Amino acid sequence: MIMLLVLLLVISLGLAAWSRRRARPAEADRMRQDDLLRPREHGGRRTPHLHRRPSEPDPFAMLTVQEHLSRIGAHIRALDADPKAWARGRRMIAAQTAYDAVLAEACRMAGVDLAAGPMALPLAEPERFREEIELAARGWSW
Repeated sequence: MIMLLVLLLVISLGLAAWSRRRARPAEADRMRQDDLLRPREHGGRRTPHLHRRPSEPDPFAMLTVQEHLSRIGAHIRALDADPKAWARGRRMIAAQTAYDAVLAEACRMAGVDLAAGPMALPLAEPERFREEIELAARGWSW
């Protein structure tokens, strides 16, 4: 048993060392640092030359948000189908509010313009429908 634990410890330390060595070569790092330090003219001032790409959301985070939308939507449909559910109104409002919050997160990830200012949750049906259509137009499905 102890030998197994020692073996696992050695393997994990070896993998950690290997992953650190697997990083980019020093030449690529040096070139990137030179690019950042090279000044350029901008409006009469010298500013550092920065290359920034617009960050795209993590595809796994997007998949997680889509899964949350799907689960909450199924829960809302189940509540809607059961007229005898205990505290149905409050549970429906809570589920709808959660759905709208996750929908807003999906819109931020997909780059959909949201209404300016704080959103009142739950959303009105036309606004929710607009956001769902915008997400569907960008390839989202749930």
